Amino acid sequence: MTDVRPVVDGSARAIAETISEAVRLLDLATLPGCGGFAWPADVDSVLTSLQLSAARLPQALAQSEQWLDEAMEAGRVGHDLGGDARPGVDGARKWLARAVTDASALARSLDVARQYTAHLTGIVPAGGER
Repeated sequence: MTDVRPVVDGSARAIAETISEAVRLLDLATLPGCGGFAWPADVDSVLTSLQLSAARLPQALAQSEQWLDEAMEAGRVGHDLGGDARPGVDGARKWLARAVTDASALARSLDVARQYTAHLTGIVPAGGER
């Protein structure tokens, strides 16, 4: 059987930190007066990218949940206070499962919003300035 895993530079942790920073930059770019949006199509494009990201997020969340469970079963998870780690793993898994549902709902909401923004067009006001 051929290994079909993609080549990924960096750990999941480093990639998640990059995503977090990208969202912070997006937040700054979309501040009023910062020029992040010039036309309705810019909003549509951002929503498209965010919808795709949200739609992909459940996989990473579910895989995180699975990894925690498998690592716990393999005896590779401890608790920093020396107690039983199982309640912590079970709690994390419960909320990760909820996050999968929430991310899927976010993706659906963004998709619906995009169905509206896809039909919006920019208008240059009289005088030619946008």
